[in-house]
Amino acid sequence: MEKQIITNGINFVTISKNDALKLELKINLYENKDYWREIGNKLYDFHSKDINKSITVENIGFQEILKTLKKLNVKYAAGFKSN
Repeated sequence: MEKQIITNGINFVTISKNDALKLELKINLYENKDYWREIGNKLYDFHSKDINKSITVENIGFQEILKTLKKLNVKYAAGFKSN
């Protein structure tokens, strides 16, 4: 099963297509819609159009995504890039 990668450049998480859609729907409700629009579009494209491009976000956005995944009870794989 294909997974979506979300990274802050150091850490990353991978989520399934269904979980990408859950996350996309939730971040549509976030404030600062301009910041989240591109991220939401990539999550939607992964779920609906099979377009899988790694999503890179700033650390604060990455932390917010982790919090949201936990609130949604989404199981995800996490890791970090090694040198």
